Amino acid sequence: MRFSPRADSHPRTTLSAGEEVLQSSSEADRIVTVQRRMQAVSVAFLQPVLFGKEPFVLRALQPSEDRVTLSSARRDTLELERLVHTMGRLLAWAHLRSSGLAGSATADELVDFGQRRKWRAKLLQASVDCASQVHAHSKTFDAACDAGAFGVAPQKPARRKQSAKSVKPRRRVLAAISPTTRR
Repeated sequence: MRFSPRADSHPRTTLSAGEEVLQSSSEADRIVTVQRRMQAVSVAFLQPVLFGKEPFVLRALQPSEDRVTLSSARRDTLELERLVHTMGRLLAWAHLRSSGLAGSATADELVDFGQRRKWRAKLLQASVDCASQVHAHSKTFDAACDAGAFGVAPQKPARRKQSAKSVKPRRRVLAAISPTTRR
């Protein structure tokens, strides 16, 4: 494995207003550059590398990374709402941290965009559509597994009774992110 010679110096193109746009030589370069900009502390050994002629991202393996278990058996709806809210704040902070670099939107432009209401309904509808598509794909995959399409004997899942409590969280979360809700 050898390190890419462009690990810390990236070719740039200058725009008319003096702004620079990152011209990454590979997807690994782009990923590493964006992660370094958005994270206050990047993982150790974060580097784009070439293995043969293929670019990869090298990073230190960590015995335990910060992870969140989303099992419904372990979390209630209010806890999930708080988690999503916190994750949204962290993501917003990362975008503000890297704003205005290499031609990206400035902090003022991001704030202006966030205050507009038009995109919220579209995002909510896209989320609902995506969830529906994932559910349909899951049914197709489950049916293929049950039919033995992957060479694995079908297993009978343990029957779980769906309670009214398990249906409410989805409605509550959708209501919490609805464009008509003010927080």
